[in-house]
Amino acid sequence: MAIDTVVLKSSYDLMTEGEAIAYSVRKLADDVAHGRALKTIKITRFVDSSGYDYLKFNFPVCGNLSSADLMAIYCTMGGFDTFLVGNCERARRDDVIRQTLGARNLHSVPELDVPAFMDLETAREELSFINTQKRGFSALPEEARSRLVLEMAADQPLLYDVSRQALDLSVDGVDFAINLNAINLMKQRVPLFIRNGYDKVVNSRGEEVVIKENNNFAQTHSSVIANASTFGVLYDRRNGGSYLSIAHLIGGMNIADAARLFARTFARPRDLAAATPELARYFIARRELGRAASYRTLSTVLNIVMSTSTLDDRVHVDATNDDLFACWDVDGWNNDFVGYKNLFDANLDHLEDIMPYAEEVYKVNEALGRAKNAMSANEFTHKYTSLARKIIILVKDKDRLRALGIDDETIDRMQGIGIENMLSSQAAPEREMITDLGRHLRGQYMPEFYANRERYRSSGQDKN
Repeated sequence: MAIDTVVLKSSYDLMTEGEAIAYSVRKLADDVAHGRALKTIKITRFVDSSGYDYLKFNFPVCGNLSSADLMAIYCTMGGFDTFLVGNCERARRDDVIRQTLGARNLHSVPELDVPAFMDLETAREELSFINTQKRGFSALPEEARSRLVLEMAADQPLLYDVSRQALDLSVDGVDFAINLNAINLMKQRVPLFIRNGYDKVVNSRGEEVVIKENNNFAQTHSSVIANASTFGVLYDRRNGGSYLSIAHLIGGMNIADAARLFARTFARPRDLAAATPELARYFIARRELGRAASYRTLSTVLNIVMSTSTLDDRVHVDATNDDLFACWDVDGWNNDFVGYKNLFDANLDHLEDIMPYAEEVYKVNEALGRAKNAMSANEFTHKYTSLARKIIILVKDKDRLRALGIDDETIDRMQGIGIENMLSSQAAPEREMITDLGRHLRGQYMPEFYANRERYRSSGQDKN
């Protein structure tokens, strides 16, 4: 049975304004210090002095539409029951979409009982990846809780091929399914695509791929409850290459989880013995990105750590996802937000050339422009300009950077990379791949979307 329900997540942790800006600059400093090609000014969440919540899922990126607005349209128009977790502005934007498109299958789920801006201290304590998951799955009707539900991050503004994600993850007899991003397969489609992978594995098709975590996966309600602390390690506290590291996973466990892991491990000695050679190769591959371990190794690891059953494999893992829009999320101001905005701006008068539901997008764009309680693109430009100015001032202040623990050599290199250009629409690293992305959308991605939609409809799940 194909997945027919989506939990769309547009909520995450909250910082103070000072912490948020400092975190963004430290991330840039780390990229500069390590000589990474992709230097990111990380988007972080805070509430400013006017009460505006800088929640990235609501930032207008396609005219007046945000990434979460677009994904809500993709999911609901695709026939999926969609439960969208977010803040107060998110709920207001959902209302505009519902009223404009008659999208009765779009359900707004509050991220907290009391809005973040009304109790910032409590919000900073409670908001997290796990909180968002639990909120979304708790809102599901009883009949959906035992089935696999597609869980998606709402900061993927061109991930409109939801049918493919649902079909790839509709696996019988499991409580959790993930198809990891295969970075090198994505670069075969768009050679200038900029993302780093962490590990090398051989997927189910026998392809040697460099993988990165996928922000989209499927699970049941029981998996969410059983694996809350594991998700805290995988997503809340991951740091680049530590993703899926066994030591990283085990190190974040509490006593109950460790006892469960111990029981699973020793209840399945044959599985563990068979996997040992592969695990050794996996550790080598992690350090060197050299020899590729089998994806079955990851399956063994995650079944030991995450299966809802002591004896049975209830986790499915593969690494065949070559949909780059399921990998290119809006994490950074300079290369993601600005990159996507450039792409949409270049196609805003003819969106039907690069995406389905263009008519619906134009209708919602008009409605959001008229709405008095949802931030428009013009209003957000002023907010963005104010924030960019604060970041620029900090990067130019050597004493303040030293106070953040950044060494002088890195500071000198940071101050020489042109911070103003990085935060303007003129200098996103993705600017060179805008043309290639447009070509990919028109020539490959759109046709594949329609083919996958027909496959999904033939499965009998399409409710439209």
